[in-house]
Amino acid sequence: MKWLRFLPILLVLGLGGCETLDTGDRSILRQHQVSDAVYDKMLHNERLELPDITELSRKGLPDPFILRYLRSTYATYQLTTADVSRLTRAGVSRGVIDYLLATPSMYGPQPYPYGPAAYAYGPYPYYDYPPVILVNPRPYHRW
Repeated sequence: MKWLRFLPILLVLGLGGCETLDTGDRSILRQHQVSDAVYDKMLHNERLELPDITELSRKGLPDPFILRYLRSTYATYQLTTADVSRLTRAGVSRGVIDYLLATPSMYGPQPYPYGPAAYAYGPYPYYDYPPVILVNPRPYHRW
């Protein structure tokens, strides 16, 4: 029962750890009148969708602020040419679009992060045959 006295501390640490925006960031979002849905996503460090990013740009948030948040989520975006043209027409800056296009190579799965695999017995394909042991019971026998 001694652990019960630490319960309030654990609750504060456990529940308070999900917020990623400090008070300055929250005030910037409120000054620019960002919608509650986007504000809640950003408060809990969730992935923003393309309409959310468009809203942030339309509300006049600076690009470094948007990019800092997008980097903190480590989210990847697979953009098509239609998505890029839609973002451009909506007024999203080229820096944000370039970052969104670069996320698959930055945070996506890498097929061979350490180069091709090295094999102990030479280049692939190799065959691991069992060792051959010749036993000749008659040493003077001709084969």
